[in-house]
Parts: sequence; structure tokens; C-alpha cells
Amino acid sequence: MDVTAQASKTMVEEGERFTIGGTMTGMLDGERVPLAGYTVRVDGGDAGKGKAVTGGDGRYSVSFVGKIPGRFTVKWTWGSLASIRVDVRTRLRMKVEQAIPSAGKVRIAGRAWRREEVPHSLPKVRLFIEQGRTKSGPWKTIKKVSSKPNGMFEYPFDVSVPASKLGYWRVRYGGSEYFGPAKTVAVRTYRTKATSFRLSKTKAAHRSNVTISGAAWYTPGLAGTSYKPFKKARMRVEQRCNGSTWSGRVALLLHGKANAKGRFKGTFQAHCTGELRAAFYTDSGMLIGYSHSLRMQVPGR
Repeated sequence: MDVTAQASKTMVEEGERFTIGGTMTGMLDGERVPLAGYTVRVDGGDAGKGKAVTGGDGRYSVSFVGKIPGRFTVKWTWGSLASIRVDVRTRLRMKVEQAIPSAGKVRIAGRAWRREEVPHSLPKVRLFIEQGRTKSGPWKTIKKVSSKPNGMFEYPFDVSVPASKLGYWRVRYGGSEYFGPAKTVAVRTYRTKATSFRLSKTKAAHRSNVTISGAAWYTPGLAGTSYKPFKKARMRVEQRCNGSTWSGRVALLLHGKANAKGRFKGTFQAHCTGELRAAFYTDSGMLIGYSHSLRMQVPGR
């Protein structure tokens, strides 16, 4: 009797199906013939177990789903084969949290795991955070970090000098059992400006209505200098009174949203002498920049 065994793939993505199968043959009157109707068991321990019956051509096949790496041993009534190693590539999950780009704060963070459930996170593994100028690289390792016991990892950095940090980022784990780059993400800053940005009046009585209007434009900081209308941008108008700073307490005058041409308009009540500006946000709530400031006087305030 002769039994063969092989895996359709020895490296699979997490959740991907693969099979372990082969043929069972024997000698009959000096000829090798397929053996049908024999039960073959494939044992991978926690990685999976299964069995199959050989067909008329002596073939058998057992299907598995990649969850964890394992060694699968093929067994039958009269013996067993050497085990077959199947590795599983984990999918590292990554996200980019961008705070105020003008402040230059960016955080790459995520979780390394081999299944959706937290108990299967990959703790204390070495991760390589890499940067490339394009989605296809070439990639350069910027930072090596280790995941925490719950699989979480992070890398905060400053893009105050945009040219040094802008581009595409990914996370890679180069272990022998688990491997897989995370989703590639782009880190970029934006330049914004407000054209036709004006007040209906620059001198207003306290609590009188003032209209502010303009058009929001932007250009990505990765390349190019041509501006485009910031369609349906979320915006808010802020004011700092005399003696205060933008980084300090800022009065929020109104929320609004630009139209399909990037134009916006809103009315608020004057309450102090100072400067006003518009802050622009994406739909996801990420602040991408400010307009230039306008001066307004409120006598006695």
C-alpha cells in the first residue's frame, strides 16, 4: 500500500480555504491500482481535523479553513504519514488617527490579531512601521514597535516638517508563523484657503446680526499647488477676542456646510472685538485647515 499526501497551499490567508489530499494505491497481481472505499483521517489538532473516504480513483481530499498554523498528519488504518506544515498569514488591522494637521500630530495605531476575537490577538510581537512615497513603495522601516498584551500597537509622530513624513504607511510583521502587511494608509496634510471670504459689516453693535460668506478651496500637501473647491465641506466660524489666542479659548460662532461649489454662508451675533476665521473639516470630522482671519470691531467690547 502506498499513500501520498500534500496541501493545496502551505501558506494561506486567515479565513482562506485549503485542502489536504492525495491518493491511496496498492499492488495487485504486480500492478499498482487505486484503492477505493478506505477512510483517511487528517489530524491538525487545534488547527482542524477531518476525514474522507477514497474514491474510485483512490483519491481523497479534506477541506480546512485557515485559522491558526498547524501540522496536519494523515492517518489510515495501517499507519500514518509525516506531518504537513501549513502556515496562516494574519491580517494586521491598522488605522490612522489624524488630529489637527496644522499642529502636525498623527497617530498610526491598530491591533495585531489572527482572528476577529480579542482573545486571539497577537501579544508582544515585533512590528515594523514602514513608509513609502507611493502605494507600492519602496518601503523604508521608520520605527520598530511591539504590540501590547491585547495586541494593540501605536506610533505617534509629528508632521510639522511635511516633506519628511508625508506619504504612505503600512505595518508589517515578519515572524515565521504570522505575516501580513496591514492596509496601506496615506498620511498627508492639506492647504486650504477661502476666496471671497468676507463679513457683511466689519463694525457691528453688540448682539447685532453679521453675515459671513466665502468659498472653501483646498489642495493636498503631497503634491501639486492647484486648488480645488472643497465640495460640501463642513466648516465652523471661530473668533478670538482681543487679548486671547487661537490656541486658547475660542468662541464658536456657527456651524455650517459648503455647497457643491464649495461656497458657504452663515449669520451670527457679534459679541466682541477680535478676529474671525473659518475652520474646514471632512465628513469624517478631520480638521484640514483654516481660512485667513478677518477683523471685526464691536464698540465697547
